Amino acid sequence: MSNEEVRVDCVQLTTNGRYVVTGSIQGPPQVWDMKSGELIRVMQGDDLNSTDLHLANGDSYLVGQVADQSQAPYTRTNTYTPVPHATSYRKLQIWDFNSGKPLEMKSNEFCTASCMMNDGERMIIGRTEKLGQGTTVVIWDILANEPIRHIFWPGFVGSFDDPLTYINLSKDNRYIIAGAQNSSDGTANYVMFDLTTTDFDRMPPNVISINANVETTTILENQEAVTGTRSGDLVIWSLKTGKALRQLAASSATNLAESAHQGEVTCVCLSKDGQYLVSSSTDGSLKIWNMEQEKLQRTLIGHRDEVWCCTISNDNELVVSGSRDQTIRLWRVEDGGLMASIQTGIDIFRVMLSNNKKTVVALADKFGARKLVMLQVVRTKIKSSGGGSRATSPMSTLAASDVNYRF
Repeated sequence: MSNEEVRVDCVQLTTNGRYVVTGSIQGPPQVWDMKSGELIRVMQGDDLNSTDLHLANGDSYLVGQVADQSQAPYTRTNTYTPVPHATSYRKLQIWDFNSGKPLEMKSNEFCTASCMMNDGERMIIGRTEKLGQGTTVVIWDILANEPIRHIFWPGFVGSFDDPLTYINLSKDNRYIIAGAQNSSDGTANYVMFDLTTTDFDRMPPNVISINANVETTTILENQEAVTGTRSGDLVIWSLKTGKALRQLAASSATNLAESAHQGEVTCVCLSKDGQYLVSSSTDGSLKIWNMEQEKLQRTLIGHRDEVWCCTISNDNELVVSGSRDQTIRLWRVEDGGLMASIQTGIDIFRVMLSNNKKTVVALADKFGARKLVMLQVVRTKIKSSGGGSRATSPMSTLAASDVNYRF
C-alpha cells in the first residue's frame, strides 16, 4: 500500500523531537523523521493494524494495540462528535523501538484502552468483557513484559457491552479512571478503581456520569479531574467520591458566573506543571485558565469555526489549536497574542507540539479520510535600529514541511 493510501489513526512524538510514530487501522506502526518527513522504519509483525500507541522506558519501547483484521474504532462526521462503532478487542503488543522487532508476548492480553503510568515503565490496559460480563483492568510491567495486577469488577461502564475507550491514572498513582461513552443516553461514564482496594465485589468503585464526550477529561492534582461538557461547562469532580465539586466559570459584565464556553467543550489540556488548563469549544474560542486560582486568565479569539483540539508547550509559552476552519494556530500564553496561522485545507482534530517547539504534528479529517499533517515552526529575526538583530515574537511563522500531506 502506498503512503498516499494509508490512513493515520494515532500519533506519538519522541521526547528528543526527532521522530513521529503513526498507527493505522490499515497497517503496522511507522516511524517518520520529524524534520525531513522521510520514513525511517516500519514495525515488524503479522498483524494488520495498530492503534493507541505509547512510547515507554525513555522511548526504547513502543507499545500499542494490534489486531489481525482491519476494524475502525470510530468514524467522524462533519461535526465534532465521534460516532462510536462496536469496538473490536485488540491485543497488547510491544516493539523494540530502535530495531522495529516485536517482543514475544507471554500471553495474549486483550484491551480497548490503555495509558502509561507515571514511571514510563508500566502501563494500564482495560476492557469491557464480552456480553457486558464485567470490566477488567490490568497493570502491565513493560520491562518484564508481564502483568503484575489484574482488577476485575462485575459491573460495566456505560450501557451494556459499551467498550472502554478512556483510561487514565491519578497523579498520586492511587486511582485508575476507566471511561466509556454510554450508547443509551450519550453521556460519558467513568468508574474509579482505588488501587488500595482488593475486593471490588465488597467495595464497588464509584461511578460518575457527565453529559460530555468521554475524551474531554483530564486529571488534576489532589485526586481530582476536570471534564468539559456539551453545555460548555468545565466541571471539577472527585476521583475519590465520584461527585462533582465545582465549576470553572467566566465572569460576565454583571459579575455573574457564566459557563466556561457558549458551546460544547471539545478538548481540555493541562500544562505539564499543572499551572494552566486550556479548553477549546465549538463556540470558536479557546480559554486559558489559571489553575492555582481557578480563574479565567484570557480568551483566545480568531478561529472562524469550531475549535476541535488544543495543546500547550511544556514551558507554558505556546498554545497550539486546530479547527474545523482548517487552520492550525499558535498563540502566546503570556498575552494571548496570535503568532501564526496556516491554512491546511483539511479539518484538524488533534494537534501536538514537539518538546523543542520546532514541529507541529496534527491529525486531520475530511470526508472520512484521515491524514497526518507536519509543520515546521520557523523562528525569525528582524533588524534593530542599532544594526543588530532581535527576535520577534518567539514564533512567527509556520512553514509546511515536505511531509505536510504524506499520509
